[in-house]
Amino acid sequence: MVEAVLDLHREGAGTRAYDTRRDLVEQGAVHAVVARPARMFPGSSIGVCVWLLRKPTGHATPVHMVDARHLGRPSGTQAKGVYVLDPAAIATITATLTAAEPRAGFSVVVAPHEVQAHGYSLNPPEYEDRAFARASADAACAELDTLTVALDLPSYTTGTDEGWPEHRLRDLCEIRSGVPPRPLKRAMSQAHTAREAVPVVHPRHLRDGLIEAGDAPDADLGTVEQQHRLQTGDVLYVRTGAMGQTAIVGPSESGWLPHSNLLRLRVTKPAELEPAYLLAYLSQKAVQARIRDRSVRSLTTSLSTTTLGDLAMPLPPVADQRRILNALQLVDDEISMIDRRLAAARATRTAFTRHLADGTVVLNGEEPS
Repeated sequence: MVEAVLDLHREGAGTRAYDTRRDLVEQGAVHAVVARPARMFPGSSIGVCVWLLRKPTGHATPVHMVDARHLGRPSGTQAKGVYVLDPAAIATITATLTAAEPRAGFSVVVAPHEVQAHGYSLNPPEYEDRAFARASADAACAELDTLTVALDLPSYTTGTDEGWPEHRLRDLCEIRSGVPPRPLKRAMSQAHTAREAVPVVHPRHLRDGLIEAGDAPDADLGTVEQQHRLQTGDVLYVRTGAMGQTAIVGPSESGWLPHSNLLRLRVTKPAELEPAYLLAYLSQKAVQARIRDRSVRSLTTSLSTTTLGDLAMPLPPVADQRRILNALQLVDDEISMIDRRLAAARATRTAFTRHLADGTVVLNGEEPS
């Protein structure tokens, strides 16, 4: 007999929750996990998973992970924003769970060692990338040819459909959370009496890949562990709520402290990965959507170091990374030039309209027909 258990799966649930998941997996008690749509309860956007449990086998067994979050639909009741699973969606989930093979793009069977590597997470989106398909080389060139008719791009040609080899971020970077909330609060409260106080970088300070922290509060550096201090080249990533903002630490921010709601990525293999290239990769909207899709959804979306570390990143050789960065800089320069011309044209139109309307300037030549 398979039994259903609701799991309010959120990061930071504590050691007891971790031990429970570990014991259930290692004893073979978890048959499957189904991630249900958000907003299935009035007044809450908590993401809920259903654990399908069975009598323990005594040894770890594969777990069937089903991501059914996209199957929800508005209930049509007065409970505004509440989603439900209709009979067709329930039939789809049931058919998936009873099928001999997983359904591509919807479910995956995960080996015990993979669950262990994910910190015994029972959150299905962490185990399957559903929305990040690589385009074919011909399709990529065709798209660029269409988009760049009016732009002067660096020369490019068709690559391979396989793309660059992929590496997990955890194998390239040390990923660490920002200063924990309690020590950070204490350090900030003692900043006015500290021998050495430094700014604290908050999520709001990450703008367009850079840190703009003119209003950053200070904290007592002496009360915070050395491991939390930022270094030049560190890449910061917002881990909660409206995640996705990224920035690289410059020389002027070295030694500062990261807020609790930030993740810090420090490249550990500089011969294989340029920090600026890591920033460029993580800044892509498609990559950020992929990361959000794998993140734990509770009262607020939250990204763990394990989940981010498990992200597979296509990795060109360092020489190619530098060439890519130079090419992107040329495009950025052209964007800046177009933005300046557009701003000037808009300002000109405003002034031209005002002066023509009040008669301070008049048009030369014949009257328009």
